[in-house]
Amino acid sequence: MAIHPAGIKNSHTSQLVFWTLFLPLLTLIFLPLFHVSPDIDPAEIEMVQRAGVQIDAVSEKTQDQFKRWFIDTGAMQVSTGFFQGSGDYTGRTQLVSNLSAMASDWMRSVWGLIYKYLWRLHALAYVYVAAITAVCLPALVDGICVRARKRYQFQASNPLVFNVSTHTAVMVIGLLVYIPLIPFALTPVPVAAFMGFLGLALWWAAANFQTGV
Repeated sequence: MAIHPAGIKNSHTSQLVFWTLFLPLLTLIFLPLFHVSPDIDPAEIEMVQRAGVQIDAVSEKTQDQFKRWFIDTGAMQVSTGFFQGSGDYTGRTQLVSNLSAMASDWMRSVWGLIYKYLWRLHALAYVYVAAITAVCLPALVDGICVRARKRYQFQASNPLVFNVSTHTAVMVIGLLVYIPLIPFALTPVPVAAFMGFLGLALWWAAANFQTGV
């Protein structure tokens, strides 16, 4: 049975499913139609190298994982063969031939984006861990302390602020999974801005966390 965000009763879970599953699938379907290059931008390579990431190790790990998941299982061959057809264009109209070629190019672009996604995940894993350790965990702990102080001082809590803050935190956490699919280069500025936003969202959610809402 297909999973749809609207079919999940818990709003936080449905939002997480949207960002981590539904939106990535839509992106994989529609992004190749705009002829987005699956190549890794040199700026990204430079960024992760400065972070101490071994590019050769990342590429080797990505190739091994891609091969095990999609080539050895036959998924890539079956999908590309399905859209490519038999290659016999006898009796086909020019329109059908063009559509077949477009579908084949689209499928190759999809696999290129999947490979790029895996590469980015492996490369950004080190950046994620460093940023979460240096920014997000301290922000979360500080938010918990702020919440404890509010409870100790019997300060009133706003359910609206709680809902907005937790939905924001879930959205940003979901974006951690989605970001490797975005069609522009992941340079230090957007990555640092996102990690700062993640830390702020976690702090806000922890500081306003409530039970029984």
